[in-house]
Amino acid sequence: MTTRLYYARGACSFGPHVVLEEIGHPYEARLVDPGKGDNQSPDYLALHPRGHVPVLVQDDFVLTESTAILCFLGDSNPAANLIPRAGTRDRARLHEWLALLTGTVHIAYRQIARPERFTAEAAAHEGIRADGKKRFMALAGEIDQRLKAAGGPWVLGASYSVADPYLQVFHRFGLRGGLALDGFEHWGAHSKKVLERPTVQRIMDRERLTPSGLKES
Repeated sequence: MTTRLYYARGACSFGPHVVLEEIGHPYEARLVDPGKGDNQSPDYLALHPRGHVPVLVQDDFVLTESTAILCFLGDSNPAANLIPRAGTRDRARLHEWLALLTGTVHIAYRQIARPERFTAEAAAHEGIRADGKKRFMALAGEIDQRLKAAGGPWVLGASYSVADPYLQVFHRFGLRGGLALDGFEHWGAHSKKVLERPTVQRIMDRERLTPSGLKES
């Protein structure tokens, strides 16, 4: 079986990219550069009709959406110990985290980075950005308290999981958006801990990332 991940630098695909590295089986990572229109090519749109990343391909099986890919990779590679057993409270907590990040935190960041996706009226974009920053900072406070309650160092406490590199994506997004996240002690400590993992460092190098954004080409 051939496993292939389509990713963009510094995007949400970073989470699945790290998880594949953690699992340790051979895989192919294919860079999709939206700036060059890679995500709008006919071949790529055949994989993902909206032109988004990530996309995971295993032979004739095509899977989109970060959280689906994260859970699939964890479940199909139990020896990597990256996802709690189905039916446990830890599994429910992990799904809660993934839903929070995808359905709420990412939307707030999208308001900051892509206000044009909410309205074509340019005059409204600054207001959308301002609202996104307000929402993101409020969510940062919630994330910080959730991490404190978990007891650290990871989202689920003592056990590293597929949710941890995914959460780190949004810390970088916040810094990239110019938000002051220094006051969120527990989230900052979590992000630092994730970035210390050798697997994460390898993907940071491959994607040419810094903790707060992209390295210049």
